Amino acid sequence: MMNKKQIGMYLFCDSEAQIMLAEKAGIDGIMLDWETRGKESRQSGYDTQINNLNIEVLNAVRKYSQKPLMVRVNGFYEGTHSEVELAVSGGATQVLLPIAHSAKEVEEFISIVGDKAEPCIMIETQSLLDDIASLKELPWKTAFIGLNDLMISRSGNYIWDPLIDGTVDWIYEQLPGRELGFGGITLLEYGYPLPFKLLVKEMARLGCSFSFLRRSFYRDIQTLDPRQECNKVREYWDTCLARSITEIQNDRDIFIQTAQAIKNAL
Repeated sequence: MMNKKQIGMYLFCDSEAQIMLAEKAGIDGIMLDWETRGKESRQSGYDTQINNLNIEVLNAVRKYSQKPLMVRVNGFYEGTHSEVELAVSGGATQVLLPIAHSAKEVEEFISIVGDKAEPCIMIETQSLLDDIASLKELPWKTAFIGLNDLMISRSGNYIWDPLIDGTVDWIYEQLPGRELGFGGITLLEYGYPLPFKLLVKEMARLGCSFSFLRRSFYRDIQTLDPRQECNKVREYWDTCLARSITEIQNDRDIFIQTAQAIKNAL
C-alpha cells in the first residue's frame, strides 16, 4: 500500500508575500482557497481556516511562481462553472471541488473542468463515501480526504477518528492507483496535541501523495529557514518509507494509543 515516493507539499497562500515565501521554501505547489459558501456555518465551533475569494492573489501567482497552482472553488452549485472558468483563466493547473455529496456531482464537475485543468476532489462527506463504487468509475486522478468535514458529516467530535477506526485505510483500498492526500504538514518537531511525527508516519504508511501546510506554518517559520525546515520533513518522510513491516505496525499502534488518549482527555 505504501507509496514509495516523496510527499508533495502545497502551501495555502492569500497574499503576494506568502507566494514569495512558498518559492523561498521550495514548496511543490500553491493552494488558493475560494471556498466560502456554507463553510462558516458548517464549521462553526471548529478550528478551521476560511478565506475569501481573492482574485488579486490569483493574478499575482504567476508573477512569482510557475509551480502547480490548485484553486479550491465552492461546493457544487449554479456558480461552479463561472468559478472554474475564473480559476483556469488565472492560471490554475488544478481545480479542487469540496464537500461533494455524490458521484453525480463529481461527474458534472469533471465535465465542467474538461481538459482546461486537472479536476480534483475533496472526499469529506459520508454520502460520497456511500457512493464510492460510482466514484471510482469516474475519470479523476487526485483527491484529498478532508478529515474535519468528514467528522462533521458523521456528527463526530474528533478529527482523528477516521484514522483510528480504519476509514482512511478503507478509502485507500477502494481507490487504488489514485493520488490521495490527507492530514496536514507542519514543522517536524511541532504538532499539538498530536505530535506531527506520529501523523507523518501514518501518512507514509498509507502512501499519502500530497498534503497542505496551513496557518501554523506561517506562525512557526518566522525565525527559521523555510527551505531547511521543509527539507527536514522530506528527509523524515524518506526515513518513514524505509521502515520495516514490524516498525510500521508498531508506529500504527502508538498512533492509535496516543490519538485515543488525546480524545479521552477532551
